[in-house]
Amino acid sequence: VEPARGGDWLVELGTQAEGDARARWRALREAHGDLLDGVARLAGTGRSGPLLAGPFADRAAAEQLCARLAAAGGCRPVRL
Repeated sequence: VEPARGGDWLVELGTQAEGDARARWRALREAHGDLLDGVARLAGTGRSGPLLAGPFADRAAAEQLCARLAAAGGCRPVRL
């Protein structure tokens, strides 16, 4: 899955408090670094909110990442 500069699609990886979002992102990067290479954590800060990563060029690319992360659970494509 190729991240895209300027793409308007992201993946939401759940809703968590800031510390939990950092820990989840770290765990995902450790377990799925090959899939997340070049993908940025774009949100997941503050008291509680969505953990977003991307961007991706289109919905299909975001869906492909979610399909490959299915075992990690809680992944869905969202558009900016």
